[in-house]
Amino acid sequence: MTKRIFALISVLLILFSFAACKKNKTKDIEVIKGGSASESGESGKSSKNSSGIVLDPFKGLDITVTGISPFCQVSINTSECDPEVQEKVKFSADKDRYANGEKATITASLSPANGGYTLASETKQFDISNMPEYITSVEGLNLDSLKKERDDFVTAQCAETMGDSELMGTLVLDSSGWGFDITEVTGRTPVSTYMVSLKANKRSLFPDSAHDKVYNKICFLYRFSCKGNSGETGNLYVSVCAENVVKYPDGTLKWGTSSADALDFKPYASRNSLEEVIASNITSWSDSYDIKEIKN
Repeated sequence: MTKRIFALISVLLILFSFAACKKNKTKDIEVIKGGSASESGESGKSSKNSSGIVLDPFKGLDITVTGISPFCQVSINTSECDPEVQEKVKFSADKDRYANGEKATITASLSPANGGYTLASETKQFDISNMPEYITSVEGLNLDSLKKERDDFVTAQCAETMGDSELMGTLVLDSSGWGFDITEVTGRTPVSTYMVSLKANKRSLFPDSAHDKVYNKICFLYRFSCKGNSGETGNLYVSVCAENVVKYPDGTLKWGTSSADALDFKPYASRNSLEEVIASNITSWSDSYDIKEIKN
């Protein structure tokens, strides 16, 4: 009987030790959006040493990343931190904006009035990743959905111009320089495509004073031929632009002049030549924007 009791106690002790090991193992896990254990892996409770009461400022700290890379912002929530940390510790981020792949360094500090307290650590870094981002290249991207929306936009614009003298908001002229009522768009020829994106050293311009708050745009250039009821003909050269194109972590693309959910297009037109459209709408932006022709 004694042996059985001893064996039972031994089994219970082994199980208790195993459970304790599993519980301790979770303390080193760091979660960016949620309570974070301290870098040292300590429990985070206040302790004492020769310098006074030691606070773990990062236990329970909640870091939330919002926005679109490279303009992501971090917010710091201390509601799950120890009461002493909430009362005595201030936190700050090292930058206002972050891009995917960067690290946000959060600094904790005590005011001079909080004598008798020290911090277990003063800084902690968090990886910025998996955030939506403004594209700077189309390489590796699936543009099928964007091109379908573009085609629908162009088709709708051509349909709307029937009986009107304007296409894409621009008056179409005949060879004598007169406008005419368009009865048919006899041709719409894709010519070339350009990727335009804000240079890294010009990010401070966005969104305050960049070109109408445009971070990037994909420009599809077309030559349109129009015909009137009396045989008049005229051409129009148009850059159909998807502005502020954003790639989401699942590969989805969104864009828009006002928001990423608008999925709209902005046309820039010239009656004279394709070169004029390229000069006014694309190459004139080269001071602040990188420009690359996309080969179809």
